[in-house]
Amino acid sequence: MPDTTAEVSSDVTSKKPKERLKSKRSKKTKAPSKTKSTARVIVSAEQLPRKSLEQVLRVPKVLREVFAGGPTTWLEIAKALKVAPNPMNKYYLWSAQAYNLIEKEDEKFSLSELGVAQTCAVDMSANN
Repeated sequence: MPDTTAEVSSDVTSKKPKERLKSKRSKKTKAPSKTKSTARVIVSAEQLPRKSLEQVLRVPKVLREVFAGGPTTWLEIAKALKVAPNPMNKYYLWSAQAYNLIEKEDEKFSLSELGVAQTCAVDMSANN
């Protein structure tokens, strides 16, 4: 009976190491499985706040201190902040909305629950 195992092992050892690696790599690459959920959430830059949370905190603070958290317009908020009511300064308002610190209803803004909690926490930390 001829020895067939010697022939097989000689074929494996006769391959160069690079060729063996290529064949292993090609076997490992598979198409993504359709059963797995790999959905990515894409958020546009327009949806992200343009001001930091620290910069934005002055908006809910003014809403709480001056307007008692009640509904008010952007013009009144801008006047209380002592800024011009132009679109560049409106980024503070829009960012506060994005952070869910304030809510908008019929062109009027008021504090959200998170905004109330945040302004109370800032006040308490300032007193200590």
